[in-house]
Amino acid sequence: MTWWAPWIVDSPSAEGGVDYATLVRGDPWDMSQSSDILAPENMIYGFGSGVLNGLSAGPHIDDAHFTLPLNGQIDGNRFHRLTFNVYYDGPFGLGAGPGGGMVARLIWETVGSPGVWQNSDDIVVYPGWNKVSVDLATNPSWAITDPDTPIRIGWAGQQIRTVRFDPDEDSGQRRFLVDNIKIAEDATLMTRVDVAIALSVQCVQSVTYNAALPELAAKVCAHGADAIAGVADADLSQRRIGRALAHEVEHAGRVGGPVE
Repeated sequence: MTWWAPWIVDSPSAEGGVDYATLVRGDPWDMSQSSDILAPENMIYGFGSGVLNGLSAGPHIDDAHFTLPLNGQIDGNRFHRLTFNVYYDGPFGLGAGPGGGMVARLIWETVGSPGVWQNSDDIVVYPGWNKVSVDLATNPSWAITDPDTPIRIGWAGQQIRTVRFDPDEDSGQRRFLVDNIKIAEDATLMTRVDVAIALSVQCVQSVTYNAALPELAAKVCAHGADAIAGVADADLSQRRIGRALAHEVEHAGRVGGPVE
């Protein structure tokens, strides 16, 4: 029997590993409750169904924003991978008038320079759902900041004392939903193949074609190459197939090959 299946490496990804709020604060910014934000301004808002439901409002309608609650400082060297999920009603536009201002922004303050606010460069967003990941650790460090920021320090190498999120800069009223915000560390590889492998349905179907290997089929999808290689050693052919799969995943960039 010969079978092939594509695979997708979904971790490590641009989202990184564990996030600051989950690890240090002990409560992710998942917008499941009002304590996930502080100091909301220029917005009407509420929480429900696991999202923040917001509507930009006066007095400065183009400056809706809120602060993210911290538990101590954020180590900018460790936690620097920003990811957020946000939904927008209305049209797309980048102009200054109503219906424009479709840019989100992270704004922060460092311990070393209190009061010297750092504005991220424009993060263009679109109507509907957006999942955006940005690495805040740039080289040079100030490259992540908007060119109009008076004193550009950046994120990398800093201890961060305040973080605020601006969902958009529309000068007209715009509704938005915020699902979650994360500032995560880099994903780390704990073993030679500690990479999450998402295998296609064809792979499962191909493996389960041999009814003697249901355990292997489950492990193919659940755990990736390390688990595949560790399938019970009771059956020589099963062990051999597991090792072949692990080899293909690690070295060939695809799962597949002739199986006797």
